Amino acid sequence: GTNITALCHNLGLAYERAGRPERAIRSYEHALPYSPEPAATRLRLARAYGQWAVNLAEQGDRQAAAAAQQQAAELSVAP
Repeated sequence: GTNITALCHNLGLAYERAGRPERAIRSYEHALPYSPEPAATRLRLARAYGQWAVNLAEQGDRQAAAAAQQQAAELSVAP
């Protein structure tokens, strides 16, 4: 599980840096069940959703941006 988590985290970071938060989200979501530190994975996932919300708002999709921002907020709260 640790190798899968590391791979998914690295992919997620690369996607975030490339401005592709929607792909980062998929990577972090895939890592979450295997993560030895789920809080850290949830934090990265929340950041990716936040970045995606900004991108969607810039594109004029306010409803989707609000939904992505809600996801970010929910993930930021400890389970």
